Amino acid sequence: MNPTLVFVHGAFSSPTAFNYFRVSLHDYPQLSFTYNWDEPPSKTGKELATFVRTTAQGPVILLGHSLGGNVALHSIPHLIDTVQLNHVITYSSPFGGSDHAFLLGMLSKAPIFSHLRPSSPEIKSLSKIARLALVNVTSFVTTRGPLSAMNDGVVTVASQKALQGPNYIEVVTNHMEVLLSDLVVASTRQIIQS
Repeated sequence: MNPTLVFVHGAFSSPTAFNYFRVSLHDYPQLSFTYNWDEPPSKTGKELATFVRTTAQGPVILLGHSLGGNVALHSIPHLIDTVQLNHVITYSSPFGGSDHAFLLGMLSKAPIFSHLRPSSPEIKSLSKIARLALVNVTSFVTTRGPLSAMNDGVVTVASQKALQGPNYIEVVTNHMEVLLSDLVVASTRQIIQS
């Protein structure tokens, strides 16, 4: 039985962000999870787990872009004993948080920015989840961006590689174009088939 692909979009986005993936991987059953990105990713991870348990059939692979990757990781402890979770694949995910988000949080009261502070409980708890190694995690690290530190235009490479455990694959694309890359789709298909 082919695994069900569950797409988890990033902040300030929607399930349509994965449209190219959905068309390119049309031969797999697919679901899209949408959420309120101002909620803590740990809470949203529990909601994702409930969504997967009640809608997916057979084995599951989670695919998360940006904040959606953090949400997918937060769902692992809530899924591992109830669903055949084959893999988690992330793209441009800020596992180490964002100093820019901290600065934006000083200007804005939007909760998302406090959840992405490098010292926030939401970011710190990702390390514990990754260390448990409950499921294979592959993370595409995007490296083409204009900021002074190595980045993809939104998230630094250091933040994308902040966890011990995932298999990291660097790709020379920016934060959004990663979801439109033929190379990334082909690599994702290989991971799904392995």
